[in-house]
This record gives sequence, C-alpha cells and structure tokens, in this order.
Amino acid sequence: IFLSAYGDDDDVIHALSNGAYSFIKKPIDRHIFVLNVSKALEYAQHKRLLYCAAKELVTIFCKVNTGEFEKLNINEQNKLLDAALGILRKKGVEKDAV
Repeated sequence: IFLSAYGDDDDVIHALSNGAYSFIKKPIDRHIFVLNVSKALEYAQHKRLLYCAAKELVTIFCKVNTGEFEKLNINEQNKLLDAALGILRKKGVEKDAV
C-alpha cells in the first residue's frame, strides 16, 4: 500500500505498476486505510494459497519436488504450471474446475 501526500495519475500508475496493492493520498481516511489493509492481507493470503496449489499441481503432474520448484525462477515455475494444467485439460478436467 503506497501512501503519499502527493500523487498525480502518473505517480499512481507508477506505484501500481511496480507492485503496490493500492495508492492512498494523504490525508488518510481511517476507514479507507483499514479497508485497504484488510483487502491487501486477503489478497496476499489468496496469492499464497494459489502458489501452494501450483506447487502441488507441478509436483503431481510434472514429477518435480517442492524444493526444486521453489529454486526455479518465476518464468520456469510458470512453464511447469502451464504444463501441469495442460495435462489436466487433456484428461478432461475443465479449466474452471481447477
């Protein structure tokens, strides 16, 4: 969450493009801040759960153990995940069910 007393549209775009969950201009409304923190924590939890599910899919379908998966860079992890999802699709599992 990026907090700033300044912030034109370019600043907001730059912050969000570089990984900020949200951009809040000062003065801060307490309720908006609490809501943003709550939503950011929820997002982070979902992201962790998706990562764990991805590791499990890759381990099952691509015969890569968890330790090996974690050592790979994000592009290599994504390639393995795509391969695992491709295997599921070939087996007739719908994309929405995954």
